[in-house]
Amino acid sequence: MRVKIDYTNWRGVRSTRLIQPIEIRFEENEWHKPAQWLLIAIDHSDRNYQEKGFAMKNIHSWEDDAQPR
Repeated sequence: MRVKIDYTNWRGVRSTRLIQPIEIRFEENEWHKPAQWLLIAIDHSDRNYQEKGFAMKNIHSWEDDAQPR
């Protein structure tokens, strides 16, 4: 299932991202310090469909991206 999130990244840029959640982890990485809750997801807004960590505290809202079958 994919969801749209209203998200502010580590640079302070707010945008809507289309993601496919994988798991939630408590960790620190290059962009998110100190350790915090991160939503690990495939970023469908990135043309390379990379797995990324999204800081839970920076997700402003969620919306189901239900696709018609």
